[in-house]
Amino acid sequence: MFAGTAAGQLLPLYVVYKSEAMWDMWRQGGPSNCRYNRSKCGWFDSVCFHDWFKTVIFTMEVLQACEKHKIAFVCLLT
Repeated sequence: MFAGTAAGQLLPLYVVYKSEAMWDMWRQGGPSNCRYNRSKCGWFDSVCFHDWFKTVIFTMEVLQACEKHKIAFVCLLT
């Protein structure tokens, strides 16, 4: 999964492996700030989506910055 901001910056990548378990070696040598997860089918399931949303999109740092600068944060899903 990849996503970007309105300013043109890419957010950290999010990789989902098809597996029952997550192996540490799959995280080695990947892009910086990349997040990793796994699902039984290899697709984004609800667990992966919630983790991606909480860790990549709505981090506490983003929410605090928005509040500080009186910015209304809106997530547009298609």
